[in-house]
Amino acid sequence: MGQRKEIPNDIQVRVLTSSRRRCALCVGVNRNEDERLGQIAHLNGDNSDNRFDNLVWLCLEHHNQFDSRTSQTKNYMAKEVKEYRDDLYKNNSHLKYTMDDIKSVSECLKAYGPLFGYLFRENSELAFTIKFIAIDEMERFVYSYDTSLRYSSKGISDIFERIAHCFRALHSVYHLDMYNAVGENLIFNSAKYSVSDLDCQKRAVQQIVDAIRSEYDKLVVMV
Repeated sequence: MGQRKEIPNDIQVRVLTSSRRRCALCVGVNRNEDERLGQIAHLNGDNSDNRFDNLVWLCLEHHNQFDSRTSQTKNYMAKEVKEYRDDLYKNNSHLKYTMDDIKSVSECLKAYGPLFGYLFRENSELAFTIKFIAIDEMERFVYSYDTSLRYSSKGISDIFERIAHCFRALHSVYHLDMYNAVGENLIFNSAKYSVSDLDCQKRAVQQIVDAIRSEYDKLVVMV
């Protein structure tokens, strides 16, 4: 076994993006596809062999089990772990994004998390009333897409674009003659418009929020 060598940064990034920080054994054995804290392990036990094909992302528990060499128990074999890893990489192969993309998605979810939470919580009731700050945040997202988010990798850029499109569509629901400004909110003008008009607005809003949630869920699984 050779002397331990630091894994080159570009290879580390390749392992992390290929696995999406999912432990090969958690996914392969336990069907647990959550992101896990872990380490990069060497399949052949040689810490100097930093070839991409010799590396795998394992959670801390499975890394310890894999590295353990006892005669009492049959621990995970290198070939077994490699097969689980290869299956994981194959399943992730359609998700081609870089660490910069992951950072962009993470920052987006952090910046607009309260907005998404508000929209999903209120859902179709947004047709009756919406906070001005939510409208401002949607406009800020659209501006961010036009100036920066659109330059992410194509798959991620497409998601951002669809969310921006949904925000524009949701904004257009609030026709000025149908809503009154009351304090910090826009409220449906029930004195001028009927319950059936409100129901029509609710259906439109519901469709838009469902579309936003679908795209949001695609972003969440990336980080």
